[in-house]
Amino acid sequence: MQRFWWPGYEMQLLEQLQTQQNRAQFCDTLLQTEGISIPTHSCVLAALSPYLSQRLSDSPTPPLGQKRLLHLQEVTAHTLLKLVGLLYSGRLEVKSSKEQNDILAAAHKFGISDLV
Repeated sequence: MQRFWWPGYEMQLLEQLQTQQNRAQFCDTLLQTEGISIPTHSCVLAALSPYLSQRLSDSPTPPLGQKRLLHLQEVTAHTLLKLVGLLYSGRLEVKSSKEQNDILAAAHKFGISDLV
């Protein structure tokens, strides 16, 4: 038996998912708050956030060709944009202690607790 290894696989996968999300390609879920809608991939949300995974599991399957909508009133638009960026990049940059507190509180609610 021979085994093969794909160097850089994880980075390529992450970069491609981020590119697809930025272009709204293959996105099947819209996260909504404060009048904004962010296209996302449900598999990314479910893999990285227990809270979003549960919300996805509890929501009805949308009709064919339509996106699933998740209304997230518990976070601001700014915080949600930052969290989606974190889910697709593994990185988060904050500019103030208030922003940090808001984002970390939301991350905790979403079950994202491994931030260092």
